[in-house]
Amino acid sequence: MVANYKVTPLMVHYGCVVDLLGRAGRFMDAIQVIERMPFAPDASVWGALLGACRLHGNVELAVEVGKKLMALGPQQSGRYVTVRNVFLEDGNWQAGVRIGEVMQEAGIKKIVGQSSVVLHGHAIL
Repeated sequence: MVANYKVTPLMVHYGCVVDLLGRAGRFMDAIQVIERMPFAPDASVWGALLGACRLHGNVELAVEVGKKLMALGPQQSGRYVTVRNVFLEDGNWQAGVRIGEVMQEAGIKKIVGQSSVVLHGHAIL
């Protein structure tokens, strides 16, 4: 990008690469991209990897990524719900229920039927 098109990669570019690699099941490559970023990854990058973990049933990595996302935005219910769903889809009902309890204890509620899209750092409901 830089050499051929004189475009400096932004967070959104890294997020797209992580998303593509993750959807292809290339988790180690996606993690390498994150580790080599010239800035700290934001929630969009970690979220892309978490989505790929759910797609492929990578429970272990989903838990790790979920912790990073929860630290970045502890009141964002979607992060908890995605990790909970990874557990449930893997048949780990106990861990899935525990995530729900953690949400309840922290006062985090999922708003039923509402989704948000984050575009350039701004949530659009």
